[in-house]
Amino acid sequence: MNADTSHARYQDAHGELSGSLHNDGKWLTLTLGDTRFSGMAFDSLSPESPLPDGSRFQLQHDVLCQCTLYLRLPLTLLSAEGPQAAQLDIIQHLGQPAPHGGLDRADLQLQLHMPPQHWSSREGRSDFEDALLDLQRQLPEGLRLHCCFGCQYGDYSVYGQGSFGDLMCFRDHKAIYNQVRSKLDYRQQLDQFSHTVQETGCCPEFTLRQPGAGYRG
Repeated sequence: MNADTSHARYQDAHGELSGSLHNDGKWLTLTLGDTRFSGMAFDSLSPESPLPDGSRFQLQHDVLCQCTLYLRLPLTLLSAEGPQAAQLDIIQHLGQPAPHGGLDRADLQLQLHMPPQHWSSREGRSDFEDALLDLQRQLPEGLRLHCCFGCQYGDYSVYGQGSFGDLMCFRDHKAIYNQVRSKLDYRQQLDQFSHTVQETGCCPEFTLRQPGAGYRG
């Protein structure tokens, strides 16, 4: 995918800040004033340099927390007329440090906009897989997600995945992937994936996903 920079909004107990989100297709960079956070997922953004004493930003294990992020990524939908431009709004909640070392919440909601139509996932989703499935179920007949998540050759590990950017791409092993008929088949082919991609990305080899494909169906 091409690099993209969009407006971002940060909210915490002290108020709101405006900034920007840069996505190069692998790394996310959130800029808020003079402070930059980066990471591969929205719930694992770390400061690129040490925070000064008295900074308003809160960290847990060097990861941004105690805030809500309002972000936007471009997304394409596929209709009978061809690709249609849309926008995906991301509301990422990052909670308080928890006794076990994580956060007491790290959940998200996605809102898909293709005016005049709008769709929202349920609140409290833990990752993009669940949230995008919510959106996919709401799309009218003839309208599909035109992105790596909606591609025939994008799948997740049977051992779990992160909240975003952990989709395995099998585009270099299409014939092998298309033969997968069970979880056991898939486990035996896990080492065949080319690389991991962001769910919202897309490449020229996009192929519309068919029901029952691979591990996630």
